[in-house]
Amino acid sequence: MNLDEMREALASDATRKADNLEKQIKQLHSELRDKDKIIDSHRESLRIMFNRCLAQTHGLMCIFCGERKKCDRIRNVRR
Repeated sequence: MNLDEMREALASDATRKADNLEKQIKQLHSELRDKDKIIDSHRESLRIMFNRCLAQTHGLMCIFCGERKKCDRIRNVRR
C-alpha cells in the first residue's frame, strides 16, 4: 500500500465517521425537540390545574396538593 492509497483509505474512514456523527446529532436534536414538546405540554396542563385551583379557592387552599396556604406554585409554572 502506497501513501496515496493510505490517505484515501483514511479520508474515507473519516468521512464515514463524520457522516455517522452528523446523523447521530440530527437524531439527538429531534429527540430533544420531542421531549421539549412533552415538557411544554405538561407545563400547560399544570398551569391549567393551578388556574382552576385559583378560581375555585382564590388561592387559599390548593385542591391538588392539599396546601392550606396561598399557592406559590402558580407563579413558578408561568415562566
